[in-house]
Amino acid sequence: MVGRLKALQMASCKNQINDKTLMDQLKSENFTMSIGEPFDACYYGVLERLGINTYISALASSGMIASFGGLFGLPSTPSFLPGLFSGMPPLGYIDRAKNLIGHTMLQYWFPANFINPINEVLRPILGHDFEIM
Repeated sequence: MVGRLKALQMASCKNQINDKTLMDQLKSENFTMSIGEPFDACYYGVLERLGINTYISALASSGMIASFGGLFGLPSTPSFLPGLFSGMPPLGYIDRAKNLIGHTMLQYWFPANFINPINEVLRPILGHDFEIM
């Protein structure tokens, strides 16, 4: 299921970023700032393509999971803040250990499945030094 979602996101991003009509229309609006929901990492590629350097990443519908927050420089506190799959506090010793393991695994799994594949789509178009976050 994750593989299918990843493939759909990659195809969608490639179609968006290569849609000359859409990019020209957006560019003609002369936006100086953007507010977007970064659940689709291609958002950052569109900003780069349009030359918009000022933006706000609003996490209204997707929520802030620890591995996503780390990409924005937010500190993570898995020893006492429950993660996505950790249940409700109070957390006992075993629960905290599970939380730490889950948090650590998600730190690698999330970018590998949702950030890096979009980077692969965008780099040939925006330059090989382009990095989403």
